[in-house]
Amino acid sequence: MFTQILTMVLPVLVMIVLGRVCAVTGILNDEQHTGIKNIIGNILLPVVLFNALLFGFLISAAEKYLA
Repeated sequence: MFTQILTMVLPVLVMIVLGRVCAVTGILNDEQHTGIKNIIGNILLPVVLFNALLFGFLISAAEKYLA
């Protein structure tokens, strides 16, 4: 149970820490930060949402017809 939660939460925490380290050490400047934010908001987030909705729909439809 704990390992399942950890495998879901750990990647998010690692990305938060990595982003903070990049901000504090100055690895990313403001222009790069804006570019990454635009890529995430305009491309990656819609793709992830579409993927989640599609597979959620497919799984529920498969369970409905196979049951």
